[in-house]
Amino acid sequence: MIKTFHVYKDYGARNALEDVNISIGQGEFVFACGPSGAGKTTLLRLLYLGERPTRGDILIDGVNLHRVKRKKLPFFRRKIGVVFQDFKLIGTQTVFQNLALPLEVSGHKKNHIRQKVCHVLRVIGLENRMNSFPASLSGGEQQRIAIARAVVHDPLILLADEPTGNLDDRSAEIVLDLLNELNLKGTTVLLATHDRELVSRSGNQVIFLNNGRTKD
Repeated sequence: MIKTFHVYKDYGARNALEDVNISIGQGEFVFACGPSGAGKTTLLRLLYLGERPTRGDILIDGVNLHRVKRKKLPFFRRKIGVVFQDFKLIGTQTVFQNLALPLEVSGHKKNHIRQKVCHVLRVIGLENRMNSFPASLSGGEQQRIAIARAVVHDPLILLADEPTGNLDDRSAEIVLDLLNELNLKGTTVLLATHDRELVSRSGNQVIFLNNGRTKD
């Protein structure tokens, strides 16, 4: 589902990623672990084409990302859901409107959008917050809404960048349980974190990054 071959990402004289080679199969739940500045966020940005690699190849679901032209980006990104540490919810829109937006952009009809959004909110246990604005939600609730928005269009892959980094232990546990449930339903999950304790408890495959390089 995800493969990289000798991937480099340079920012001037700084090497954010250097000779990164990873392979993640369909339906796997994998952690990308490393300290701040290790290259985790850069790796995720390359995978959803937030940026292009300086050199090397990336394959997503068999597609070489070098072949994805700008006008095809919206179609490609429908395969991928992205969860950010700072949520990136639209503060002036309700929870329902935040979740409906990806479906509206894809051209779905209103009835389908309402059914899909209500279903996803039930799954994450926040159907009663449908008409709330993000500022009225706790951090854990906002992160669950961010995950719901990322998966409302049924992506093949979910990329999560430090999704538990700003949460208390209980909220982090709820978020991880939700990600595990999504993975059990077939979504491939790549979660970036600096929390080695979290990784050690999971028993999942781990990609270790340090100074932009993968290591054993």
